[in-house]
Amino acid sequence: MYQIESAGKKFDVTFDGEGQSTGSINGRDFSIDIAAKGNGEFNVIREDKSYRAQVLQFDPISKSIDIIVEGHKFSLQVKDRYDLLLEKLGLDDLNTAKAKDLISPMPGLVLQILVKPGDTVQKGDALIILEAMKMENILKAGADNVIDECYVKQGDSAEKNEVLITFKS
Repeated sequence: MYQIESAGKKFDVTFDGEGQSTGSINGRDFSIDIAAKGNGEFNVIREDKSYRAQVLQFDPISKSIDIIVEGHKFSLQVKDRYDLLLEKLGLDDLNTAKAKDLISPMPGLVLQILVKPGDTVQKGDALIILEAMKMENILKAGADNVIDECYVKQGDSAEKNEVLITFKS
C-alpha cells in the first residue's frame, strides 16, 4: 500500500502488477496501462482514454514527485508501508540529517552515472539515472557534499536500499 498526498488530499493506493496495473484508491478499484516513452515521459491508458504524462522531478530522499498530466501539474508525496510505519513510530524525520550515502530507492538498472569521486555537488544536483518499472528516475543529491565513492557503474543492477554513492563527511 502507498499513501499519496497532493494538494492537501491523501489517497491510499494499492497496486498489483507492472505496466498494466490494477488496484484501488481509497477502496475504489481502477485499472491503468502504462507505457514508458523515455526521458520521464509515458502514456497512461485508463477507461479507454489515453493520457500523456511526464515526470518533471523525483526526489528519492523526500519521495516527492512533480508530474504533468495533460498539461496539469501535480506535486505528489509518496509514502510506502515502511514510511507509514516510521511515521506511526515517530521516526519519519530521519532524512533531515546530512546525507552520508545515496541509497537506491527501488530495484533498477543504472543507466548513467553523472558524477565521479571528488566532485562537489549541491542539493538537488542529478547524480545517477536509474531505470525502474520502465521509467527513468533521476537520483539527486539530498545535501551539498563531495562524492567519496561510486559503488555502481553504468549497466549495473541495483537493489532497493543498496548504497550507490557515499559522500565525504
